[in-house]
Amino acid sequence: MLRECPEIGVGEPSVVDIPLPRSVLLHRFDAPEGSILLIHNLAEEPVTIDLSGVDTGKRPYEVFSDTVYEPLRSKLSQLSLGGWGYRWIRLRRGQ
Repeated sequence: MLRECPEIGVGEPSVVDIPLPRSVLLHRFDAPEGSILLIHNLAEEPVTIDLSGVDTGKRPYEVFSDTVYEPLRSKLSQLSLGGWGYRWIRLRRGQ
């Protein structure tokens, strides 16, 4: 998986500080190779989150998830996350 997500190996990690349910961890990696968001629900109950305040670039797309979710919209609002679920969303590829 790291071969498909080089940002995780070489990127600068950061926690995205926006209002979220207490069970959700949202962090990202930014590198010349690209940027990726990693979203994890650390609770049994599903949640819906709004990431519309996060700069997502032109066309974010899902790289990896615990199940099949609805297709992404460019603003990432009303994003579903299952109980104990995770979604990795690529925001951009390197130049």
